[in-house]
Amino acid sequence: MQTTKYSLPKKAFIISFGKVINRLSALFAIMYLSYALSKDLYGSYRQVWLLFNMLVPMLSLGIPVSINYFLPLLNDNQRKTFTIQTYFLLCFLGVIFSLFLFFGSDQLAKLFNNPDIGILLKYFSIIPFLCLPTLFYQNLFVCLDNPVLATKVSLFSSITYVLAIIIPIHFGYTLANMIGFLTIHYLIQFLVFSVLMYRMFINIQFDYSFRLLKEQIYYAIPVGMTSVIGLVSINVDKIFISSFFNPEIFAEYANGSMELPFIGILTGSIMAVLMPEFVKLYKNKDIKNLIKIWHSSIMKVAFLFFPLMCILFIYSEEFMTLFFSSKYKSSAQIFKIYLLGLPCRITIFGVILLSLNLSSYVFKYAIYTFILNLILNYVLINQLGVIGPAVSTIMVTYFIAALQLNRISKEFNYKFYSIFPWKKLIQLMTISILVLLSVYVIDLLVIEKIIVSNAMMQNLIIIVAGSTVYFLIFISMCFLTKFLSKEDVFIFLRKLI
Repeated sequence: MQTTKYSLPKKAFIISFGKVINRLSALFAIMYLSYALSKDLYGSYRQVWLLFNMLVPMLSLGIPVSINYFLPLLNDNQRKTFTIQTYFLLCFLGVIFSLFLFFGSDQLAKLFNNPDIGILLKYFSIIPFLCLPTLFYQNLFVCLDNPVLATKVSLFSSITYVLAIIIPIHFGYTLANMIGFLTIHYLIQFLVFSVLMYRMFINIQFDYSFRLLKEQIYYAIPVGMTSVIGLVSINVDKIFISSFFNPEIFAEYANGSMELPFIGILTGSIMAVLMPEFVKLYKNKDIKNLIKIWHSSIMKVAFLFFPLMCILFIYSEEFMTLFFSSKYKSSAQIFKIYLLGLPCRITIFGVILLSLNLSSYVFKYAIYTFILNLILNYVLINQLGVIGPAVSTIMVTYFIAALQLNRISKEFNYKFYSIFPWKKLIQLMTISILVLLSVYVIDLLVIEKIIVSNAMMQNLIIIVAGSTVYFLIFISMCFLTKFLSKEDVFIFLRKLI
């Protein structure tokens, strides 16, 4: 297979770009539906996707993630065998998923205290069969050193997804009809990936390998179970909200707890690109270089996430109103709580553990997290009401991060205080918060005085003006405190070009 060699930063950028477009299209679809649908219909639609997203890791068994670990270690013939076996295994699991969703729809509707989603789940049930076999295309193309192809598929998928959402709703079709259009979108994605995969390996011999399949499943199941527990743990707040409140309240909570497109994409793309490199470095016992590369990625992400957290905290109400309409202004309260979890998203500790083949530890920590989150959600929803599950989610996010980081430090034989770039991160967070306080005062005295007849335009102007002021003060503070130098800027621009 002839491929172009890409550096790690360029790989991360290409993949991140594709995923950003993918997430932006999903965000645009959610924004459109927030404006176009009533709260109860929108809440029901989000509940269908909540169920799907929680069940995906359970019924895919962690198979897609196993690509990142195995493929870099295989030759071309083994790669074809591994890829084809993975594809058909996911097809089989997709059939099981679809049957489960169709025949279990009524019981799932009772779980969510919303009988309206029962029929929606039946319409939706064909999508898992079409979706599961395509879950690993990003991992596959990155490991085959073809991130451009992965990005092209993402862009194509994003376009068809948005059209499948907008066209039926714009022309007055029902939510069930829209799910039919989504099914066509996933069918096209399934066919495109199948053809691309076939063409990539057409000249390479296929030899079925039960041993390879067995190794893959042994590696993947703990990862899959960890993902299940992790996702259920992360989404258990939404399950509690669905059970305790009506679909309208769930709609408000779902929008407030929305993850920004850049968050999971940037960190996930960087770690997906770095994982094969981490596997090789650890195998060669080059721990020092592994940690150096990891720390470098952490600081780059934190330099974006920390100030972003502060800006969005100040303008959370304007942000919610602009993106989801004035119906969801109250979602800002939940949004602010979720923003407090951003410092934990500057890396993915589980990827490091998986690179060290310590998936059992990831699984064990996820179980602890799930149990704690379940208990805290129940206690806090009764004590604090609708914000209780959000508070619980953030507390548990920090808890699992601490557990995983502690395990990593022991595995590398490093002290806890030296395994992570604590000093630089604290300095960056301090600068970010100081700038936040400055901008908050400027916002009260100047920016909030801006009056425009169009409410949407006013919110946009306030966010842009405030963000510009924050950015200028933040960069100035970074230079004044010598956190940044001119050389850092030149190096960044050179790499970007």
